[in-house]
Amino acid sequence: MTTLLVYSGQLFSHAAIDYAKAIRSLLSYPPHLNELDPNTWRILMGVCWSAVLGDQVSVDGEFEGDLAENDDSPVVPLPTQAPASIAKGRTNVTQATNELAQLIPLLLSSTSAPITPPLPITGLTYEYEQSLALTMLYKASRFYAQQLSETTSHLPIVRSTNFLLSVLELNSRHDIVAAGMRLLPQLINLWPTRNKAIREQILIALRTMLPFLVHKNSLEKDRLGLIRNSLERLMDVLPKESTSRWGFEAIELNTVRLQTRIKGEKNPAWTKAFERRVLRVSSQRYGQPS
Repeated sequence: MTTLLVYSGQLFSHAAIDYAKAIRSLLSYPPHLNELDPNTWRILMGVCWSAVLGDQVSVDGEFEGDLAENDDSPVVPLPTQAPASIAKGRTNVTQATNELAQLIPLLLSSTSAPITPPLPITGLTYEYEQSLALTMLYKASRFYAQQLSETTSHLPIVRSTNFLLSVLELNSRHDIVAAGMRLLPQLINLWPTRNKAIREQILIALRTMLPFLVHKNSLEKDRLGLIRNSLERLMDVLPKESTSRWGFEAIELNTVRLQTRIKGEKNPAWTKAFERRVLRVSSQRYGQPS
């Protein structure tokens, strides 16, 4: 089925949708998914990304990507205003490419997926080997740059982005910073979408990337401006998310249900008068909570 998906460097339109659905149905069964050999996994992943990005589709070569070219490409700055097509735009993604986009996060969840390079053999000098996780993050960045309007493929691509970020979070700080500098403004540009599932995935991605991007060992002068502009853009749009037309209002104390805690204090001059898990109101008065 993978071979018959491709004809003359393109998806075989007459059978692509049915074959893509059949492959997704087969791989939805975990034993089938986890028994994929690395070569078949690479071929399937290469077909999916090539179809989604509009590249030439092939089932002959291995899926390696074009990391060097993407790594040297300029970082796309944030626009002054969000494109109106983010919420209302004509989708350019076909049903066949959407089916293949749904396959990407499914393939990533396979226990046999060769996402990270193998560990170095003990006693040998370690040589850095590029991981497929970073390659696919650059491909995701290309997708966000190509598709300025929201499509049906955005949700599986953002989910795939989060899965890859979680892999790099545990294995490569350098790679997550390199990919995050491109993904940060692109994901914030997607925030005006009305799809709550996409917003949730964007928040997960931001929480994963930001501790690495703003770390003192990662900050550089050219990166600092991009990060600041991206976060300022996010801070501008967040207050508008309130259901109230007047924005956010101050929280009332009686709704917090603060609890009194006086016992067990080592220093009686500093009592924790009211305390919750994420909020604390203290008093310096001896035994008198304020």
